[in-house]
Amino acid sequence: MKSKKELYVTAKATVSCAHFKIGEFVSIKFSHYGNDGKVWYSIDSTQNGPLPFIISYPENHLSNFCL
Repeated sequence: MKSKKELYVTAKATVSCAHFKIGEFVSIKFSHYGNDGKVWYSIDSTQNGPLPFIISYPENHLSNFCL
């Protein structure tokens, strides 16, 4: 059975990058658990549309997770 963290599909960015800003909602897909146990997600689009490539983000750079 998958954990809730593996089912999330949307979150709010708390750290910006070159392709989106703090506070933007992003589409996420569970990627993997890091060696330190941290959860990583793949981001392929934002509230403003698709990204040119997939970006990996750690769970602690996101908030307001939605299923």
